[in-house]
Amino acid sequence: MDKNRALPIARAVENHFHVLLANAIGSHISLISLGNSLIVDPEGALVALGNEASEAILTCDLP
Repeated sequence: MDKNRALPIARAVENHFHVLLANAIGSHISLISLGNSLIVDPEGALVALGNEASEAILTCDLP
């Protein structure tokens, strides 16, 4: 599992909180953003996952 998914999952499980990771897509000032934004629940499950090709708004209902 790649670190961009593993670290937010670990933080969610350790702290018993939802973790949101937001990342842009495309290039800006010669830098490339890889997207793959995500939302992880307190048990480490991926609730929502973006991709690297298109913009999206990720949402989830919090208990």
